[in-house]
Amino acid sequence: MISEAHPSLRNLLSFEAFDLLTWLGIEDLVNNFCEQTLGLKRVSLGPHGASLVHELEVPHAYLWSPCILEKPEDWGPHIDITGFVFLDEASRFEPPPALQDFLASGAPPVYVGFGSCPAPDPVALTATLFQGLARAGVRGLVARGWAKLGGESAPAHVHLVDEIPHDWLFLRCAAACHHGGAGTTAASLRSGLPTIIVPFFGDQYFWGRIVSEAGAGPTPMPIGLLTAESLAEAIRFALGPGVRERAHDLSRKVQSEQGDEETVASFYRRLPLEAMRCSLDPKHLARRVCETCELAFCLVCDAVVHDDAARAQHRRHPLGHVAWDVSGRPPC
Repeated sequence: MISEAHPSLRNLLSFEAFDLLTWLGIEDLVNNFCEQTLGLKRVSLGPHGASLVHELEVPHAYLWSPCILEKPEDWGPHIDITGFVFLDEASRFEPPPALQDFLASGAPPVYVGFGSCPAPDPVALTATLFQGLARAGVRGLVARGWAKLGGESAPAHVHLVDEIPHDWLFLRCAAACHHGGAGTTAASLRSGLPTIIVPFFGDQYFWGRIVSEAGAGPTPMPIGLLTAESLAEAIRFALGPGVRERAHDLSRKVQSEQGDEETVASFYRRLPLEAMRCSLDPKHLARRVCETCELAFCLVCDAVVHDDAARAQHRRHPLGHVAWDVSGRPPC
């Protein structure tokens, strides 16, 4: 069994499996961008699997805060940790009057929402959430999400909401309870909220452990183990002074980072930009190289230069700016 395997083997298998699942989810996005925006051929991983990025040490970055999780010592220099990146939408959001009235009528509520995660029994989960909030003695904002939680109405201590920008909402809450998606976790930590993570699948378990180890929330509770009492206990733990202080401390650190700028800087540090420019028009990407001319051309310049009969027979071939050698890999 995987659980009984050596830790290094478990790590390897988990990377392979996660890379494959990630690629299956983003293949269309990557290839549409390659074809439609960059004018490049589609990326076909073929029999080599989805781990070529790691095995060939292709430079890339992970967009999480190093104050939450530092770069592991065994990761090479081709990998950067650049910080969280946020899509701020608060300035464009106009809250519904009913939500404004609820927020103004009492203490800051605890946010509960599971985003796009499905719930096998939305009615039962709704009852658990309502009861858990009541047992903890707090007001709650419950996001309907894809599971359509909340039903037709909610008790007086709960207000139901649809999709609301986290950067607006979380500043008005006392704590957040969510599924542990990377983006939602980043948003709740940046807002200084004690964070209760109820993982459903995937990397949500990972983020639950990271938040707990950082002291910004309780031990994560998988959705299958969530009860009204365990939710109430987690809320009481999260609202304790030590957890709130740690969450505020992490918030200050996250807010001091410039994840978006560092991500762009990381991209350009790894980009062989000068070698990628067309020799005749540096604003365009070189796509072909001519051995006879000893120049690199974009497609337009290549067509113009070699339209001349005297140059039509020049030795030209597609230009790869970085040679990722897979010839030594054994077939899978």
